Amino acid sequence: MMKHVRLLLVFCVLCCNPGFQQEDIEILKRTLRAEFEKQGFTVSEVTFIKESSTKLTGIAKLRMGEIDAIASCTATMGENSQYIWKCD
Repeated sequence: MMKHVRLLLVFCVLCCNPGFQQEDIEILKRTLRAEFEKQGFTVSEVTFIKESSTKLTGIAKLRMGEIDAIASCTATMGENSQYIWKCD
């Protein structure tokens, strides 16, 4: 009986936080776009690649006036499907 309980707990830990889903990535892209636009940038593209189920890396292509820039971005998902993101 105890063996079954341990297997169930391991299964729950592995499955209860499946990491970034496509919907999460789309919400994150919209959030980044909105944050950069609030700062006066025009955002032409936001792209992410899954490094693991809980870590994304990507870029945001930005323009302000005549200046083009690319911001490197990361996002990490923690417990309860909460995530933090950062762009440099």
